[in-house]
Amino acid sequence: MSALTGPFGVGYKLPMTPTILTVIIAASAVILSIFAASWLNLRSKEKLFDRLDKQLAAHFGELRAEIESLRKEMKSEFAALREEMKAL
Repeated sequence: MSALTGPFGVGYKLPMTPTILTVIIAASAVILSIFAASWLNLRSKEKLFDRLDKQLAAHFGELRAEIESLRKEMKSEFAALREEMKAL
C-alpha cells in the first residue's frame, strides 16, 4: 500500500488492486494504440503525397513535351506562311 496526501493534507492509503492495475494497463494500451495509428496514418499520407508528386511531375513532363512539339509545328507553319507571303 502506498501513502498519499489528500487535498487538505490528510494522508490515506490506496490499495493497488488487480482491477486498478488492469485499468491502468488498458488505458496505456489504448493511448499507445492511438498514437501508433496516428503515426501509421501520417506515414501513409506521406507515401500517397510522394506518389502523387511523381505522377504530377510525369504528367507535366508529358504536357511540356506536347507543348514544345506544337510550338515547333506552329513555328514551321508560320515560316511556310512567311515564305508564301514573300512570294506574293
